[in-house]
Amino acid sequence: MTQSSQEHGLGRSLVADPAFGPLRGLLLLLTVVTGVVDAVSILALGRVFVANMTGNVVFAAFAVVGAPGFSLSASLFAVAGFLAGAYGGGLLIVRAGRDRGALLRAGAAAEFVFAAVALIIAALSGDPGVTHGTLQLTGALGRTGAFGAAVTDTVAALLAIAMGVQNAVARKLAVPD
Repeated sequence: MTQSSQEHGLGRSLVADPAFGPLRGLLLLLTVVTGVVDAVSILALGRVFVANMTGNVVFAAFAVVGAPGFSLSASLFAVAGFLAGAYGGGLLIVRAGRDRGALLRAGAAAEFVFAAVALIIAALSGDPGVTHGTLQLTGALGRTGAFGAAVTDTVAALLAIAMGVQNAVARKLAVPD
């Protein structure tokens, strides 16, 4: 491999882009985090997304018409949380001014705090999450049952706030694909 091809490789463009520095790589990492958080929310909270608001609108409509297994409150808490997070992300944008690094640090820190609080609430609830899929295996450990509505709604809202902040920050950073 020549020196020139090493300088312009994919890995190099993700961590040391001349125009955007490490932002592309960091945004790629945040995209992976978003997918993981949404997957965990679907599996552990039941049918609710915390990063995909279009899905929550569909799930809310299913709940309104009485389809079994859908929680109207969880979907609405997630949408409200996402809106609050986007608003909070807007406040971070104003405070960071033109400093993109400060904005990314503040956004990632806020996202981490909300996700950590959601994890703590879920852990302290004593419930294993949903009772379908692979989480049924937790019954062998003497723990059965799903998260209660209050825990589900709270965790969905907190994780959606984190994703709303991330969305606002990522849009402001405007790193091209």
